Amino acid sequence: MLCIGIIWNRAISHEKEITSLILQMGNILHEKKIDLDSRFDDFVSGIYFDANPTHVQTKIQALKCDYSRTIKLMHLNIKTDYKYFSLKKEAFVYKNIEALKEKIRYEISLKIPNYYFDVIFHLTDNKYEYEKTLQFLENFFEKNIS
Repeated sequence: MLCIGIIWNRAISHEKEITSLILQMGNILHEKKIDLDSRFDDFVSGIYFDANPTHVQTKIQALKCDYSRTIKLMHLNIKTDYKYFSLKKEAFVYKNIEALKEKIRYEISLKIPNYYFDVIFHLTDNKYEYEKTLQFLENFFEKNIS
C-alpha cells in the first residue's frame, strides 16, 4: 500500500535507523528533507487534519523544542497484511503498518530527550488517510513553493 511517512524534526538525527526499519517492510519510492521554517505550524496542523485541535497545538509545541524545522517527507510502498477496525481512529487500518509506526516510535523514543508522544514519526495507515494527506501535501507545496 502506498503511504506517506514523515520523520519529524525531533527525530531527524535518527533517520538512518528509521529508514532501516521501514526497509524491512517495504520500499521508499521518494524521500526529501524539507526545511519548513515559518510554515511549520501550518504544515503540522494540516497533516493532523482530523485530530483534536488542542492535541495538535500541544504536538506543535513539543516539536518546537528542537530549533530545527527540518523534516523528512517519504513516499513509501509498504506490504500489507490485514485490516482491523481501530477504535482509537474509528477507521479500518492495516495492522502491520500500524505496528511499524509503533515500533519506530518506541525504539526512537528511548533516544529522544524530553520525549513527548508522537514527535518522532507519522505514517498513514489506511487509504483514506493516505489520500487526504497526499491532497494536503500537493496543496501545501503548491502554495508555498514561491
